[in-house]
Amino acid sequence: QKTKSELLGIGDDEFEPWRVQLGRFVSPNAPQVGLLDGVEVMRRLDKQWAVGLGVGLVPLPFPSRNTGDDFGTHLFARWQAEGDTRASATLGIQKTWHTGEADRDLCFSRFDWSPTDRLRFDGALELDLYTGSDDLESSSLEITKAWLSTNWRASDVIDFGLHTSTHRWPQLLREDWAFLPEELIRNGHVERISPRVGWRIDDSLRLTARVDHWRDQDRDGTSGELGADLRDALGSGFDLGAAVFLSDGAWQSG
Repeated sequence: QKTKSELLGIGDDEFEPWRVQLGRFVSPNAPQVGLLDGVEVMRRLDKQWAVGLGVGLVPLPFPSRNTGDDFGTHLFARWQAEGDTRASATLGIQKTWHTGEADRDLCFSRFDWSPTDRLRFDGALELDLYTGSDDLESSSLEITKAWLSTNWRASDVIDFGLHTSTHRWPQLLREDWAFLPEELIRNGHVERISPRVGWRIDDSLRLTARVDHWRDQDRDGTSGELGADLRDALGSGFDLGAAVFLSDGAWQSG
C-alpha cells in the first residue's frame, strides 16, 4: 500500500518562499505527525527560518489506510544555519481529535549538527501532554519517543557510531492505540543503546561490528553483528555483503 499520493506539490525547491502539499503525504518537515490526508503550507521567512501549518484527516496505519475518524492539525518552525555551520532544528506541535473528541497533544522536535566534516549528531524528541481524563498516565507530560545518534569518522580508515533511544506507549483514543493492554500504557518502555565500529581495509573491503543492548519493563537482551562489504567482488559494479549475528532477545536467541 502506497503511503504517498500527493495530488499537488508547489515549491519543491527548499529556498522557494512558499511550499504547498495537498493529498496523502508524510510531511518532510514534520514526519512525526505521520501520514496525512490534507494540506500543508510552509512559508520561508528568510534563509534561516520557515514556519508551516498542516490540517487534515489522519489515516490509520493499517493496509487499508482507513480514514475519517481522526482529524489533526500541526504547526512547526524550522531553523537552518547559515554559512559554514551545518545545523538545523525543527520544533512543532500536533493536536488531534477522534470522532470529534480531543485526543492527542504532541510536542515534537528534531535536530542535526555537524561541527566538523568528520563528526555528526542527530536527534529527535516527542512529548505527549495529558489531562485528567487520561487515567492510565501517571504524569501530565511524558517523553513518548526520543533518540540520539552520533557518527564520528576518526580517520579515512576507521569510523565509530553510537545510537540510543527510548520509547513509551501513549494513551490515545484512535483505533490503533485504544486497545493496547493497560499495563503496557502504564508501565511499558523500551530503551536501546547500540555502538558500532567500521574499519576500511582497502578501497574494496570494509568490516563492521555492532552491539545492541535493550531493556523493557520485563526483561533485557543483547545482540551483536559482524559484517563485511566487498566492492566489485566479481567484476565492476557487483558488490557482495555478508554478516553473522548473535541475538539474545525477547522472541529470538541464537
